[in-house]
Amino acid sequence: MGRLDRTRTRLRNKLEKKVIEREIQGNVDSFVESASESINRYDYFEAQGCLQKALAINNDHPKALELSAFLLLEGGEVEKAGEFLNKAIAIQPEVGYEKYFTLAQLSSGKESLDIYSKGIDVLTRLKPDSENIRALSNAYVSIAELYTTDLCDDPNAEKECVKAIKSSVDADGENPEALQMKARFHLIKQEFDEARTAMSASLALWLPAYENVISNNQEAGSVDPVEVCAVPYESRIAAVKLCLELEDFDSATRICDGMVEEDDTVVDTWYLLGWTYQLRSTNDEDYKSNARYYLNKAKVVHSSNPTPDLQMMEHI
Repeated sequence: MGRLDRTRTRLRNKLEKKVIEREIQGNVDSFVESASESINRYDYFEAQGCLQKALAINNDHPKALELSAFLLLEGGEVEKAGEFLNKAIAIQPEVGYEKYFTLAQLSSGKESLDIYSKGIDVLTRLKPDSENIRALSNAYVSIAELYTTDLCDDPNAEKECVKAIKSSVDADGENPEALQMKARFHLIKQEFDEARTAMSASLALWLPAYENVISNNQEAGSVDPVEVCAVPYESRIAAVKLCLELEDFDSATRICDGMVEEDDTVVDTWYLLGWTYQLRSTNDEDYKSNARYYLNKAKVVHSSNPTPDLQMMEHI
């Protein structure tokens, strides 16, 4: 075989190898895409099967690792989920801010802050769109929360918290969670008027629309939790508690009423609804009667759908 023939053979082999690699990558990407679609349908069993196939072909596929971490978290395997996320970050550190924000939620203190900061750095390189802007705003909310909890003893905690809240609102002034965090900060500082103003602004961005969707879904005979409210469940619970501290019992009741219509199997909501009426029942027997009803309802729901919050149940 002459030199020309050997060169042609090497080129052909190289080309064939690239074709095979593209086919393999195509198969992996197809499995990952199917897994993502299954997760969106809440078919986690099907998603797990797709991801296992993807990782069997390429166990360094960052998106497959990230989606696997999500499924592990859903199954309560936090430590293993963290391992998958760390591996995904090590493989592709400059692409994909979501894995940073998820890992930051699994961490605490300075470590969590550093991970959020890196995720923000990755995110801010992207072209702004509505999803990115909201994610950026929420990341700053999380940083502000760190400075009111894990990092509250930091000498610059208050300054950094104010800075994070400002960055959150500047990134997305229509993010209810940013304004809710602002209200929480003012409440901590016992600046009650400022807290009420920020909380009212936050609620105005979502509560009326939430009530409207709930009402429309009631008329249609169904409530889809995914479509009902853009504000996460945990943030709505936090909103109720803030409203109670600010003695805005009407707003607290409105939020709880909506959440009960959305899902009447959650103990926390019945408890908070009962506690709201208890707090406003000083001189009104009707409120006391409502409080007893809703707190008893929380006990009934707990018997069929137990909450891990035993301290809350003892309080009832």
